[in-house]
Amino acid sequence: MERKQRIVTMLRSVALACFASAVCAQSSSAQTKFPAAIIVLKHTGFSPAAITHHPGPILLIVHNASGVSHVSMHIVDAGGKKVHDLPAPNHSPSIITKSSWQELVTLSPGQYSLIEDAHPNWVCQINIK
Repeated sequence: MERKQRIVTMLRSVALACFASAVCAQSSSAQTKFPAAIIVLKHTGFSPAAITHHPGPILLIVHNASGVSHVSMHIVDAGGKKVHDLPAPNHSPSIITKSSWQELVTLSPGQYSLIEDAHPNWVCQINIK
């Protein structure tokens, strides 16, 4: 059964990558393209455990395959200061209740951590160089 679950998760990740490519290509009427970061939240935490991007807008896509129905996350800088809530406070509801979620975020050069609020050991390191 676990092998089947891994295959399903992998297929969802591939589908998200295709979706991200389409979203990046059609992000605005001016055809502005943004790099996408696809992260899968599993029952053991984020995969991949770290990503690296250049400064500027990033389409952050999180696929919830954790089995947790309500997920709330935030990004903190290297000093532990919260710099972004995910989803942003203007989203309703303020927690992720669907299996996939995306948001365009802009981070300055530095080290950040994406953390799931109810599971502080679920961390994805974000390096902006």
